[in-house]
Amino acid sequence: MKFLYKRIKEERKRKSMTLKELSRLSKVSTGLISSMERGVVNPSIDIVIKICGSLNINPAHLIDTGSKGGLIIMKRRDQFGIVDNKSKSFIVSPTGFRGVKNAVLVTYVNPDGEFGKKHISYDTTELIVVLGGKIKLFYGGNEHILEIGDSAYFSADNIHYIKNLSGEKAVLVWCVFNK
Repeated sequence: MKFLYKRIKEERKRKSMTLKELSRLSKVSTGLISSMERGVVNPSIDIVIKICGSLNINPAHLIDTGSKGGLIIMKRRDQFGIVDNKSKSFIVSPTGFRGVKNAVLVTYVNPDGEFGKKHISYDTTELIVVLGGKIKLFYGGNEHILEIGDSAYFSADNIHYIKNLSGEKAVLVWCVFNK
């Protein structure tokens, strides 16, 4: 995951911005940004979005390799991680979101945990496949129970998130497609 932190630092330096300036703009503490850039902490998606907004970049830029075809290999240590309510999701497609049609995430949600609380995106559709556990998908004010092997495909322009209903860690493949 140091790949992500390295890109944040590179973008900050490219824009000749100090840690203090980025902290002021993003309303994220200087210490947290510094720890992220050193790979000491794994930030929540909200923090990444705030920092990217202050750097005036799309969060997908952090994981976009810029490669046009050919073989791309992403080592686990370089996967972009998102932590939400102590649950984790790792973007395992090395191409990221920008300039490509999709991204694939493997998501682990702790028992009784939630992931993606009240998330909304106006430019993507999403596919969730449950590989382990039992979840409740909250989508546009409705609730849907999904178990192993079940899937949901939806436009991400409604508030959506999941809650693990099982006593074990839920495992999902979460695909995000640009419209």
